[in-house]
Formats: sequence, structure tokens, C-alpha cells
Amino acid sequence: MGELIEKMHDTKDFCFTLHASTSDIGVILKHSVYSIIYQRGISFREGFRCGMYDGVPLMLPCNQKIQAYVDEVMVDTQRFLEAKQISKFMVYIYTGRNKVLERWIFDLQPKDAYDETTCSSKAVPEMSDIVLQITSVACCLPILKKRCPLYFVFGEASHDND
Repeated sequence: MGELIEKMHDTKDFCFTLHASTSDIGVILKHSVYSIIYQRGISFREGFRCGMYDGVPLMLPCNQKIQAYVDEVMVDTQRFLEAKQISKFMVYIYTGRNKVLERWIFDLQPKDAYDETTCSSKAVPEMSDIVLQITSVACCLPILKKRCPLYFVFGEASHDND
């Protein structure tokens, strides 16, 4: 147990809370993941281009493999979220020695009921804020000297009253 604590001691945790509809959480997460991949240099920077999503400037993948992989993860995330099976989405970045270097933790708080006509427009400022926070945090982190593995982890929703 002491070894695990020692390994986790140097891990940096970055936490965000998303409070939106399940579909908006999916969009915000997808662009947050793209931002982490780009900002942390997980993929070649040439694999991204500047783009816009509902007026929010973002880095979007040109690499079809990255886009397909993240899309696949987001489909699962959406399904788990709608079934109320998850309450957290985590992005882990490992060093070459299988040590967790960074954890980007998203606390998912889906709204049960929402007005579909205003839902997406409310997600845009939140997405902009989250991506800006990721960029700000990444600018203060040391540059990763080599490509590091990236993993997605789902956290289960707690069922206190079940």
C-alpha cells in the first residue's frame, strides 16, 4: 500500500464540474479531451487545426484516428450518462513507467429536465470556460519530454438510496 501512495504522491489532479444536459456534457467533454490531447502534446500538434464550435475557438483534430477514438469513447460516455451509471469521467496521462502523471477529472452533474431550445446555447459559455481553464493549467505544466499514454476512465454514480 505504501508503494501505491508513493507513486500517486506526484500525480497532479485537475478537477472540473460539468452541470448541463447529458448531450451538452458529451459535447463539452469531447472538446475538453481534444484540448488535453493537444495542450499536453499527447499527439503530434500537426494533427490539429484551429476551428470554431458555436463561436468558441478550439483546436480540432485533423487526424481521423484521434477523432474516431474520441467519438467512440463519447458514445459510450453518453450511453452511461443517460443510464445514470457514471458520475465521473477521468483522463489519465501515464509516464513510460506506468506511473500516473496527471488526472483530469470531470464531475458530471447532468440536469434531469431542460429546455431544448436553450440547452446548447447555455453549454457554449461553459465549454469555453472549461477549455480556457484546461489551456491555462496546461501552460503552467512542464512540457512532456516524450509522448505519454492516455487512458479514459469512467467513475460510477453512487446509488445511496438504492
